[in-house]
Amino acid sequence: MMKFHHIFVPSTRTIKTMNKSTNKRNNYNIQVVERLSKKYDVTKRFVTMALRGDRNSETAGHIKKDYKRLVKRVESALNHY
Repeated sequence: MMKFHHIFVPSTRTIKTMNKSTNKRNNYNIQVVERLSKKYDVTKRFVTMALRGDRNSETAGHIKKDYKRLVKRVESALNHY
């Protein structure tokens, strides 16, 4: 018969949870994101990070303002028809 030896290991359990703010998926208008990416000569990823608030440069501030303005124009054009 085999003998089992108990090995005591300090408990290092981690609880895997996600914050509700990180669970949220943001939906951005892809045409607006692409246009802003070309206008400011940055990547689409930079534009989405700027919109999310992960980037705090002067360009990111301009991107946020332009995004809001362009999305309003798109929505008003779609609602008009």
